[in-house]
Amino acid sequence: VPDTVEKFGDTVSKVRGKHTLSIGADLDFWQTNGIEDPAQLNGLIQFNGEFSSLGGETPGVSAVSDLADLELGYPSGGIYTKNPIVNHLVGGRWISVFAQDNIIVSPNLSVDIGLRWEYRRQPMDKNNEIAAFFPLSNTYTPGDALLLTALPDAANDALCSSPCFISASGECLVMSSSMRRAKGLTGNKVRELSYGPGHGNFEPRVGISWRPTKSDKLIVHAGAGVFGDMPDTNIMGSFANNNPVFTQTPTYNTSFGAPPPLTDGLPTRTGIMFLNSAAATLSSITSEFMPSPFYHAPTVYQWSFSLQSQLSQSWALEVAYVGNRGVHLDFIHEGTGNQAAPGIGPLQPRRVWPDFNSMFYDSYNRVSNYNALMAKLNKKLSNGLWVNVSYTFARNLNDNDGDDDGQAAFNQNDNNPRPDYGLAGFNVEQTLVISSTYQLPFGRGQRFLGTGGFVNVLAGGWNVSGIITARTGFPFTVTSSQDYSNSGSLSPRPDRVCNGSGARTVTDWFNVNCFSTAALAQSLANGTPRFGDSGRDILIGPGLQEWDISLSKQTKISERFGVEFSAEAFNLFNHPNFSNPNATIGSSTASVITSAAFPRDIQLGLKVAF
Repeated sequence: VPDTVEKFGDTVSKVRGKHTLSIGADLDFWQTNGIEDPAQLNGLIQFNGEFSSLGGETPGVSAVSDLADLELGYPSGGIYTKNPIVNHLVGGRWISVFAQDNIIVSPNLSVDIGLRWEYRRQPMDKNNEIAAFFPLSNTYTPGDALLLTALPDAANDALCSSPCFISASGECLVMSSSMRRAKGLTGNKVRELSYGPGHGNFEPRVGISWRPTKSDKLIVHAGAGVFGDMPDTNIMGSFANNNPVFTQTPTYNTSFGAPPPLTDGLPTRTGIMFLNSAAATLSSITSEFMPSPFYHAPTVYQWSFSLQSQLSQSWALEVAYVGNRGVHLDFIHEGTGNQAAPGIGPLQPRRVWPDFNSMFYDSYNRVSNYNALMAKLNKKLSNGLWVNVSYTFARNLNDNDGDDDGQAAFNQNDNNPRPDYGLAGFNVEQTLVISSTYQLPFGRGQRFLGTGGFVNVLAGGWNVSGIITARTGFPFTVTSSQDYSNSGSLSPRPDRVCNGSGARTVTDWFNVNCFSTAALAQSLANGTPRFGDSGRDILIGPGLQEWDISLSKQTKISERFGVEFSAEAFNLFNHPNFSNPNATIGSSTASVITSAAFPRDIQLGLKVAF
């Protein structure tokens, strides 16, 4: 069976005086068998126009030069996967044990105290065909990292007889079995390629509910706790399948601003870019590894405080503050790991670990921070009307958005994400949502036309519902069409010379003149390339306004027969809700919005019940 999860759980509760005690456990045993997911089985060849544009010296020709490089056959990079294996990950464990006590301190005060213990064991491969990257330091010098495999001692040490695992200086890049033992990597730890999760994590929680006026007209809620987030374990199969022990991903790189590199004395074209891949070493292949051996469960600290007040018999108001902070968050380095430092010439000598090429791997070093003020006004159903109004003012910060939104998922410098700490790509500063349902006062039992009969069939049973949504836009990052740092960055930035706010029109959303690559191009020409100083997610895109309306009618024809008709309109007024603009400096459409969300959509429905 490719994927299985065995789940066991139970909870026992006991009431004793003012205490309600609950103790329980949740046990998940999982495996993913028979998975094959090569990085690029058919190969990936990239063209960025660097040769036809003369290293960016010819401005405004980004799209044309990309095509010209393709026609000339001069790729800027590429990868493909050799010998993809079928992986069998077994032994995954997610174990949770918890205890909670609900204490009724007084009729107006209750306290919940809980403690949860979570243990998450990494899986192991049935055939020990997985590997992890084990850094010894980050000095940008050879010999400061090794390959950690799950193979038995003899098979592990025998890898040093293969040229693939020998560095340019003649040193074996595989951690020896004796070093594995010296570092405490024995038994299941070496099979899991992980120091974690150790003794698991304790996660305390506390909650308080208080009625200061001894009535339900004012209630205070407060709470805080530590919560373990879910690691991105669904990617483990992919990493394991592309490990460099048996499966390799040969990589072709070029240096921006330099002529095409030579292969056997000739300029390298697409037909010969992988000519020497048969003798690939770890410094010439993209390596895909299991998650970092220094595993730490992603952890989120949460806290909240709210006031609930009954303004009248049918109106209630709630005001709340909610916050959380995430640490050790899961992050996938999608080919960005081991990025080179800015410089001239080939990338490889400038990588953090020069014995290895670019990497796919999982780490647990991202952070996030969220704070929000929320208000909700609610009218209970009365006289046929229900209303709910909610407003949120929030700020969501992180140093990377993870694996969900393309370009924004990359840091300019993968080796140092801290300068990119700022607004999350999914941050929405202000959101207003108004929802309502109104039962029209016509027909039997209502104020008007309540005579029944045919009049009731036509006029009775009508309901109108609506949701009005208005919010501010998502942040976006201004990038450069060229990597002037010559570091292999997947999110190169220009310099920011002014604020960047613009006309905020479809054809001119932000001021492109506030972002320049001239100084970056000059630094590259001078032999001192650097990163651009424009930050991540510094501009805000278009907001959203949408009216969704529903009209429905329920008609009872007889005791056993009824009909329901509905008409729904989404984005009733066909308000254009635009996407973020093209934010690539050097593109002819920079600052231009070229797409929008769905236009008005109307649908009708008829349901017969009998």
